[in-house]
Amino acid sequence: MTPAKTRVLIVSSDGENTWGTVGVSENIIEANWLALVDGIDLFLQRRKAAES
Repeated sequence: MTPAKTRVLIVSSDGENTWGTVGVSENIIEANWLALVDGIDLFLQRRKAAES
């Protein structure tokens, strides 16, 4: 039997832009964490690029 994987989509916004990130894992908490961390990382990268 193959373990099931959970895919989580988180849609985030900074009030001006909206973006989505995905986390995939056999563990739903880990899938959520991966999507959340990617969303925060993307926000920080975009903010840094805008400041340059």
